[in-house]
Amino acid sequence: MDLEKRAILPDPTGTEVRDWLFFTTGHSIRMEIFLKALGIGARDPQRPHDIVGEGNKFEWEVIQGFSTENRPGIDHGAHVLPSLLRHRMQYHHLRWNHENSGATDDDMMLGAMDAVCSLFENRPYQGGSHSVEEIQQIIEGNPLYRRRWMTEALTLVQKIQLPDLNQILSLSLIPNFGLPKTTHETIVTRVRETILMLDQAYGYKNIDCQK
Repeated sequence: MDLEKRAILPDPTGTEVRDWLFFTTGHSIRMEIFLKALGIGARDPQRPHDIVGEGNKFEWEVIQGFSTENRPGIDHGAHVLPSLLRHRMQYHHLRWNHENSGATDDDMMLGAMDAVCSLFENRPYQGGSHSVEEIQQIIEGNPLYRRRWMTEALTLVQKIQLPDLNQILSLSLIPNFGLPKTTHETIVTRVRETILMLDQAYGYKNIDCQK
């Protein structure tokens, strides 16, 4: 991996960082809704999903690359991949991404839910958003140890009604969406901490403004 090449690329713009925070907050809420509805993920020490612990998506090392992934002509291998690999240090990825990782059934279902959820989302490094039929084809191309979990997760995801996350119009005012109070409070706190970090350490102003 050419980290030196990454270092000379321009940092993300304020708009790119803001859009990444909106996207990541939405994914974290979506996953927490799934995990609550299914009663899974209790073993994962890094909750709410994706935004706490080493390698979380609110770390600068992760924001720096991931937030540029929609930029035309971006070199994903040089600039986005390092952020992806950093994030894969998280508990749920360590259990899901490697066969014989000591993962429990609960860990595998959490990983499968995350994988399926991500395929519905617009993620350029995964080829954008996918239909149910496309996801079924992708599942068949996954390692055998993952397939039954992803198939079950895909079935379950389609049965869980999600709220309209477009209601999140400002990072300073994030609705609860029926999550446990402590989960919602932690999400709000992590967003606030991240905005402050981006301001004080990296000079990004007004990131909490509306879409």
